[in-house]
Amino acid sequence: MTKHKHYEVIMAWANGATIEGSSDRTKWFEAVYPEWRQSQFYRVKQAAKPDIVHEALISLSPFAGPLLYAASPSEANCVMVFDGETGKLKQCTIKEA
Repeated sequence: MTKHKHYEVIMAWANGATIEGSSDRTKWFEAVYPEWRQSQFYRVKQAAKPDIVHEALISLSPFAGPLLYAASPSEANCVMVFDGETGKLKQCTIKEA
């Protein structure tokens, strides 16, 4: 006897995991009540990637304008937060001097 095509995902769902479904593996939707169709694809919902925080030093060059340098937390005057999923800058704050 062979296991059901979606056995692993069904077991995760039975244990409380959130399940996503797709017809083509490009767009996923939350499957609140999965039907476990053979023609569909299912997966355990992936955890969101955490945001990435970097501290930097911004200084003004008379020749090149503002310059951004990697810096230790004690030298940094700027804190940047990047979205963990897209890598895009979400927030940039200036540290108090």
